[in-house]
Amino acid sequence: MTPKTLLILVALAALGGCSTTPSGQVPRTELSAVKATGASQVDRAVQQAQVWVKEFPTQPRSYTALGNALMQRGRETGELENYNAALTAFEKAVELGPDDSESLRGLAWAWTMFHDYEKAEAFARKAIAANPRNHLAFGVLFDSQMELGRYDEALESGQTMMDLRPDLASYSRGAQALWARGDAKGAMLLMGKAAQAGGPYAENTAWCQAQLGDMAFKTGNTLAAEEQYRDVLARLPEYRHALFGLGRVEAARGEWEKAADLMGRATANACPIPYVVEYGDVLTRLGRKEEAKRQYARVEAMVKDHLAHGVHGDELALADYFLEQGRDPKRGLSLALHEISHHRSTHNYSTLAWAHYRAGRLQKAKEAMATALESNLQDPVLHARAAAIFAALSEDEKAVSHRLKAEALNRYLAATVRPDNLVAKN
Repeated sequence: MTPKTLLILVALAALGGCSTTPSGQVPRTELSAVKATGASQVDRAVQQAQVWVKEFPTQPRSYTALGNALMQRGRETGELENYNAALTAFEKAVELGPDDSESLRGLAWAWTMFHDYEKAEAFARKAIAANPRNHLAFGVLFDSQMELGRYDEALESGQTMMDLRPDLASYSRGAQALWARGDAKGAMLLMGKAAQAGGPYAENTAWCQAQLGDMAFKTGNTLAAEEQYRDVLARLPEYRHALFGLGRVEAARGEWEKAADLMGRATANACPIPYVVEYGDVLTRLGRKEEAKRQYARVEAMVKDHLAHGVHGDELALADYFLEQGRDPKRGLSLALHEISHHRSTHNYSTLAWAHYRAGRLQKAKEAMATALESNLQDPVLHARAAAIFAALSEDEKAVSHRLKAEALNRYLAATVRPDNLVAKN
């Protein structure tokens, strides 16, 4: 075990590990402590909602408006305390209006940020029962079902949402449903429609375009991906998802210094854990090992911060981190097994298969991979992992087929899977 891995495990142990925590242990935020001093659109929305809460303190929609604004600010800044404050606001709204569909939908949405998808689904269903035409409630139901690996149910929820109101929120969900089922072209078409529809905030449209760029990149169309990322950055120059995506495009071209610069900007502030790890890998590739170590060391602090805010669900990101480059395969397997016990998505099964492979449990790796491949997901990492597993089992024809598929989709992402001599054979 490396010192870096030990630090992360100590942080997890000190905070009770990564297991799902009862919802009562998610910290709440006193709404009087919420500050909105900036001049951005979302800060103005927070300020306006605070006025409504002060003027109409018994109206649930005042608190729902505040929760919505705080959720959006969390999306834009990545600052987790916004989600804690939003949860507080939505809970107050539901307390005041237990049958108010919008308040229930908001509370369901908030629970997705804490990765409690069962609770999110329950509140989404209550919102739908209160108002069967609340299309955003179907959106939260869709999100929860996707995370729980119930893709057929999610597709139905997404279709209902789109039938009720075809807009950015529903088109983007439809795109995610098609992507998860292996229909990359259909997914990109719908995500493009989502971006064209636009949303109430510039970030909403930017997110859809960045997702469209990611889809194009993962299916080998780097030029289309670059176009989407650059279009976003022309409007929002520091939008982290577009910066990181463009960094990947440069890495795929072998422009490692440009990739490092873009990824460094994308990860300068709050960002997803996998971004930090991949940025560290790019720095390692460049021989900038001390800088890479500093990035890897950030993982510990990020996990600790997430847990302190009640955000559980880093198991998958941590499992991937521990599994690559032989960091700690046993810990990676433990995390993957825990995650699959309650979140059965294709990505989770892919990671579980890879964890079994790293531990030398090849038959179990094959079984988990078979489940992951059922979706026909167009993911180069998935197919590169499948190639390695089948190669280790001497199923050469399947190994070659999946390796060719992975490289046809995206050579850069396929190369991030390093099977070589890291398998601990039993």
